[in-house]
Amino acid sequence: MPSARLALRVPSHAIALIASNPTSVLTLSRTPCTMCGQQARLAWAETLASSLRALDVLGYPPDGRWSEEQFTGELSHDRSTAYVARADGELVAFASTDRVLDETSLLSIVVHPSWRGCGLGRTLLLTALSSARAAGHRCLTLEVRPSNTAAMGLYSRCGLQIVGRRPKYYKSPPPPEDAVLYTAAWDDAAAVARLEALIAAQPEDVRSVLARAADAARCDEDGSTACEGGDEGVSLGVLRGLRA
Repeated sequence: MPSARLALRVPSHAIALIASNPTSVLTLSRTPCTMCGQQARLAWAETLASSLRALDVLGYPPDGRWSEEQFTGELSHDRSTAYVARADGELVAFASTDRVLDETSLLSIVVHPSWRGCGLGRTLLLTALSSARAAGHRCLTLEVRPSNTAAMGLYSRCGLQIVGRRPKYYKSPPPPEDAVLYTAAWDDAAAVARLEALIAAQPEDVRSVLARAADAARCDEDGSTACEGGDEGVSLGVLRGLRA
């Protein structure tokens, strides 16, 4: 699978999957946890693959990065977790992560153009950060193009630190671009304090989602917390304060 590239940019000419609606009910859920079993994870991934692919094309025009088959294969694997946001049942955003040993790698965040600017990207990022820490992982890492200034601003606001660059890492589309490397490490007391302060500053509904995501992450690791997931995934709650 491709390594981490986060796309919070969508071209103005992109065709919307769902119209902006101030009365939409926005819900967040995630991949069934490890304890739910491989079959539940596969069924969940197969159900969402076509919608994830359509949103991926909006985030990474003109062709997207992953095929439906790649989404199904990656998200059914027990090392991967995806977080999906739906408005009235329609997919409007997702984030995907991968676990490598004791690290979480954030592979992608895509937000539908009708839902940009309402805090949904930040909520997905905080969900991934909270989950990585709750799972006992050492850090969360990601890569981004330096031209993606909106994404870089989000990462900095959420407390991630730049730790390096990979020269000419992104080959397509041309010209080649470096990859800027970010990390949040939980052995860094300042990083932990930044994350805790960010979580405390969120609205109550977002904090509830983050707590639920952390419980599911612990369930992934040791089954110590019941996640009540299944083929439909693990429900993380309703985001009442976020509106397109």
